[in-house]
Amino acid sequence: MTEIQVDPELQQRTRDIASARARAEATAADVTAAFAEVTALQARLGELDERRAALIERRVRGEHRPDDGQEAELLALDREGLESMIAEAESVAEIVQGKNAMAQQELQAAEAALRRLEQNRTAAALSDYLVKVIDLQQRALAQHADVALLADGADPKAALAGLIAHAEKLDIVIRTTVAQIVALGQQAGQTLPAWGPSPATWEALRRVQSMRGAL
Repeated sequence: MTEIQVDPELQQRTRDIASARARAEATAADVTAAFAEVTALQARLGELDERRAALIERRVRGEHRPDDGQEAELLALDREGLESMIAEAESVAEIVQGKNAMAQQELQAAEAALRRLEQNRTAAALSDYLVKVIDLQQRALAQHADVALLADGADPKAALAGLIAHAEKLDIVIRTTVAQIVALGQQAGQTLPAWGPSPATWEALRRVQSMRGAL
């Protein structure tokens, strides 16, 4: 059974993101609960004010009750207590909101660190691949030299067929290589391909296609 190789740095970055996301979600829930508490207390304060306004309106109409003074005093005390509770709740909400903002920043930083690592890994893979491509091209050139030497003393038709078969192999290698270079370059965040044919090669190909009437 093939053993799966795990990149320890990539694994650590993934764990960092998971931890940061958990903190962000937890502090977001704290923010929601804190502001819900503020809203509830403000609603109770609004109810007290409505009761006080109703008491005043009734007395203005001339409807007096013996316990109006006591009720007004209790409403004032309750209002004072609620105002203190609201101030404390708002302070708590600001604190947890700040913790959530910090947690969100930590999450963004962890995600950015993972993206940088992936980009670096992609760039390294592209570099390794290009080394292999260069080696493959050198082997292809050496093979081409061998074919050319054989063609010197061979039947022209046979030599041509051999060179055409060799060119078709090179065509596949170049097209596949270019496609992979473009794909890896895009993953690495490059806007332009990292490689292209030399002007001499491009001109030779263009001239051949022109002679064949393909342009």
